[in-house]
Amino acid sequence: MKLINRIQYFLFAIILIGMFASFAQNDYSSYLLNYPFLFIGILFLIEMVLTIREFSSKKSSTLFSFFEYLALALFFCGSFFIIMHLMGADPILLSGVLILLILYSGYGIKALMKFFNKEIGPFLILFSIALVTCLAIIALVFKLQNWTGAGLLIGSSGILSFIILLLILVNIKVQSENGKITLRDCLKQIKTKLVLSYLFFSFWTIYFTLISVGIAPRLYSLANPPALEKMYQDHNPKADIYYKYFQNFLNNRKAITSHSNNSASKKRNDNLEISNKTK
Repeated sequence: MKLINRIQYFLFAIILIGMFASFAQNDYSSYLLNYPFLFIGILFLIEMVLTIREFSSKKSSTLFSFFEYLALALFFCGSFFIIMHLMGADPILLSGVLILLILYSGYGIKALMKFFNKEIGPFLILFSIALVTCLAIIALVFKLQNWTGAGLLIGSSGILSFIILLLILVNIKVQSENGKITLRDCLKQIKTKLVLSYLFFSFWTIYFTLISVGIAPRLYSLANPPALEKMYQDHNPKADIYYKYFQNFLNNRKAITSHSNNSASKKRNDNLEISNKTK
C-alpha cells in the first residue's frame, strides 16, 4: 500500500508540473495533465482488489475502504474519459461521484453525532472536512459537465476549502479526549482517503475560484480553438458559453463518426455475405 501511495503522490506531482507546463503553453502539457488521471484511477483499482484479503478481519472498515477505492477509481478514470472525449465517460464519472458522496456524507454525519454526544473538537473538524469535500466534488462535477450553477458551487466550495486549509496550515489545537491536540495530529488519525480527497478536490476548487477573480492563470489547451483561448485571456464572460457549445460539437461529432463507422462496417459485412452466397 505504501508503494502505491508513493506512486500516487508522484502522479499528483506530475499533474502540478503539467499545470506549469500549460501556463507556459508547452505542447506536452496535455499529456502531463491528462494521463496521470488514468494511472491514478488504475492504482485505486489495485488498492480495491488488495482490500479483499482483509474482509475477514475488519469487515466494516474494509467495506468502507473497498467502496472508497472503487469510487475514486471511477472518478479519476471517468475524468480521464471526459477529458479525452471517450464514450461512457458520464456513467463512469457519475457512478464514482455518487458512491463518494454517500460514503463521505455518512462519514460526516457519524462524526457530527459523536461531536454532539461527546462535544470533542476533532469530530467537528472531521464533519467540516467531509462536508467541504462533498461540496467540492459536486462543484467539480458541475464544472466538468458544464452544468448551470457551476460557478457558484466552485466559488463557495473554494472559499470554504481555503478556510479549512488555513486552519490546517496554522495548525490550531482542538480539545480531544486526552487533552488538546493539533489539527494535523487529528488528521493523521484518519485511516480513510478523506484527507487526500479533500486536498485534491479542494485544490481544484480553490484554483478555479482564483481564475474566476483573475488572480490565477488559466490552463492553456491546444485542443481548444484559438478564439476560445483568446476569450479566456480577455476574461470574456461568454467564453464559458463558447466552451460549452464547442464540447457539445465534439461529443456530437464523435457520436456521428461512431455511427458512420458502424454503418460502414455493417455494409461491408452485408456485401461480404452476399458475395459468399453468390459463390
